[in-house]
Amino acid sequence: MLKKITLITLCSLVVTAQIHAWENQEAAFESALQAKSKTKPSGPPGPPGPQGPPGNLVSNYAAAYGDTQHIFAINHYSPIDLGHEQTSPAGVIHPVNGNLARFQIANSGIFHIGWSFSATNTADDTVSISLYNVSTSSFLEPAPLGVATVQANTTQILSGQTIVALPAGTIFEFQICSQQGNALITPKATLIRIAQ
Repeated sequence: MLKKITLITLCSLVVTAQIHAWENQEAAFESALQAKSKTKPSGPPGPPGPQGPPGNLVSNYAAAYGDTQHIFAINHYSPIDLGHEQTSPAGVIHPVNGNLARFQIANSGIFHIGWSFSATNTADDTVSISLYNVSTSSFLEPAPLGVATVQANTTQILSGQTIVALPAGTIFEFQICSQQGNALITPKATLIRIAQ
């Protein structure tokens, strides 16, 4: 019996202490809220400040497409010509020294690059697309950018987009790899500078 009374008394003391601590926290919280809610009187808003300088983001873009091209190489990347401009490029050189596959970046920045290539073959094939940085002799990552399985005598579209940082002067090209060779590719591509 004495144990029960001791246990009940001990529990009562613990509960009382918890309630007291909770009341102290609640009082501190309410006083902090009241201090925050007191606002100092203010007058009408002042005049707007001067206008800042205009942004200096330079428009850079290119949009091109190419005629249907025959890829004879087997399991080897080959450049794809984009010989027709949809718009006159700005801040991007295309073609580069007469090479219809190549684009050159005039101003460094972050670029959004998009593509849509149709691929057909008389045999079942796997076709992949990559961006090749001619300036560094390496593929831009991730490589390949896209892979498609093409069933014989059907058309498959490889389309996608990537965002990549490119320094001024970079020369790159789209390249296609056909595991069987003998693929027909019809390319379209866009390039837009989206940030410095």
